Amino acid sequence: MKNLKHSCQMSGECCKSRGEQGFVALEESDIHRMEIHLGKPREEFAEFRSFSSFRNITEPHSRWIIKGTEKQCPFLANNKCSIHSVKPIQCSTWPFWPDLTKDGEWDMSKVGFCKGIGK
Repeated sequence: MKNLKHSCQMSGECCKSRGEQGFVALEESDIHRMEIHLGKPREEFAEFRSFSSFRNITEPHSRWIIKGTEKQCPFLANNKCSIHSVKPIQCSTWPFWPDLTKDGEWDMSKVGFCKGIGK
């Protein structure tokens, strides 16, 4: 994994929809932190949705996701995360996801839009 360098360039591009990556899946811990931070119940910022597939999982299942991420995350403001201190695990681990690499290298067909890759 020595070739997987990344330094955020604050472009906000990772928070914009790209097909199958067009939503933010939430863990229960994400939802709890966000509810406290936002002072709102989960139903105001998240929805429970059924999927026929999700990344590498092909069986039907359901997940909580952030509402309104079809074009870009609603918490993106001026290319910055407005909930940075409580952002979801999916966002915190970007771009170091197993499905974004091939043989210890970035899969540029999936992350080519990210200006911080390789820096």
